[in-house]
Amino acid sequence: MVLSRRYLNLSRSCLNIFVLLLTLLAVSRQQVHAQSPPNKPATTTQVPGPTGTVATAPGPYSTSSGSPLLTNYVRERDGYGRITDTVLYSAAAYGDVRETDHYFDGLGRPLQTVSRQLSPGGSPKDVVTPVVYDPFGRELTKYLPYTAQTGNTQDGGFKPDPFTDQQNFFQNVYPTEQPAYTGEQVYYGQTVYEPSPLNR
Repeated sequence: MVLSRRYLNLSRSCLNIFVLLLTLLAVSRQQVHAQSPPNKPATTTQVPGPTGTVATAPGPYSTSSGSPLLTNYVRERDGYGRITDTVLYSAAAYGDVRETDHYFDGLGRPLQTVSRQLSPGGSPKDVVTPVVYDPFGRELTKYLPYTAQTGNTQDGGFKPDPFTDQQNFFQNVYPTEQPAYTGEQVYYGQTVYEPSPLNR
């Protein structure tokens, strides 16, 4: 009898502590949400100009003879839902299957990643991540992904001139959706290697 009373008192104490902790957690979450600013600029501002030299955008992908570049690719298709028929799966639209194509050059290096019709909106377009290498095979400049605007914009195919299209997107299309980025000139990250054969 004494053991059951002690157990009952202990369980009530634990329950009271648990309720107190939940109350404190709920109050602290409300205060955090009330204080956090919205994730959007309050006013339209101009992006400050770059402090360094802006890299020149590369030209279209091509061979030294000027003919179009031959590429290899790997296609990934991920179903969003349960599709049991392979015929339906291969013919499924972007709403049912996410398709990503990875394009490679003759040395097996990534050239471009195209996610078919992945942009938001009623008429989704391909999202493209271009890659370019320096003469030593290093990726000095990592370009940002963008939404294809010209040419084959919804087929997941290889984009022959992604750098011009990316510049067009970030200068003309993106600022209409995000006015705070009007005037942006840098659409990449840059790695500066020390002058050493170790490529550090």
